[in-house]
Amino acid sequence: MTNTNDFPSFSTNPGGTQLDDDPINEIALHEGDKLSLISQIDTTSLTAPLTFLEFEVNIDTKELELQEVNVIDDKVFDITLFDPVVDPITGLSTQKVTFTAIDHGQPPNTVLERDNVVLKAVGLNNDGIRDFDLVVTSAIDAHGNDVTSLFQPPFEFEVQADDFPSFSTNPGGTQLDDDPINEIALHEGDKLSLISQIDTTSLTAPLTFLEFEVNIDTKELELQEVNVIDDKVFDITLFDPVVDPITGLSTQKVTFTAIDHGQPPNTVLERDNVVLKAVGLNNDGIRDFDLVVTSAIDAHGNDVTSLFQPPFEFEVQAETF
Repeated sequence: MTNTNDFPSFSTNPGGTQLDDDPINEIALHEGDKLSLISQIDTTSLTAPLTFLEFEVNIDTKELELQEVNVIDDKVFDITLFDPVVDPITGLSTQKVTFTAIDHGQPPNTVLERDNVVLKAVGLNNDGIRDFDLVVTSAIDAHGNDVTSLFQPPFEFEVQADDFPSFSTNPGGTQLDDDPINEIALHEGDKLSLISQIDTTSLTAPLTFLEFEVNIDTKELELQEVNVIDDKVFDITLFDPVVDPITGLSTQKVTFTAIDHGQPPNTVLERDNVVLKAVGLNNDGIRDFDLVVTSAIDAHGNDVTSLFQPPFEFEVQAETF
């Protein structure tokens, strides 16, 4: 999760998005799915290197089961993992972890990946209560200053069952400000690589046809390349894009037509890799990229277009450091 505020943070990527009306970001999973998280320390606004970080990892073990922790050995911090303590009534697991600088610590205004945590979805609901959080309990810089308060509020998300089909990209953005659209933060000139994914959750027959529009704000994003993943499931047809000369909005129609039986229900298929370049970033609260499904047909001839709503969309904005 990229930090676009003016404060340091400790979070994970992915970090969840706002999927319902409760105040906690969510990650939608199927029962048995494995969720791979990369933890990130962002030292935006610190005035000296970060030399010590102590935090608690809280996991609701009734919904998420810890599978593995893979430490990224970057020679910046030594990591100490304390034994987790599980509340037998609530199922909440709390584990203390410390990062201690090996040499000079992590410089200000940098982002450092610390470890990869893999969790398994074992019992999903949507109770509006966080299922994973990182609570920084102590943070010290190289001058001996206590900067713990700058790492607040805690990072948290909830997991819930994914009960609908979707057409989206990975990454898909996160909620970084107060407008209702998810964002991806970039520097000018950055290239953004997206993998499109068709998820046929809840369909009762294979998906045999998908038609959609790709809308790109060319004043902020420039299409660099499209690499089709040849999986022998769909034939892809790319129509010529149409660009509005006033707004700069590029609209391109694309169709996926089944070669044989189509994509089975309850599967996720990667379709293509799209590379975009950031050419003019702002934060106007207006989506800069979306995928709008205009037709979806299953193997029984049923029109399932309405199940792929609402459209998938995100906004890009300038990274603040």
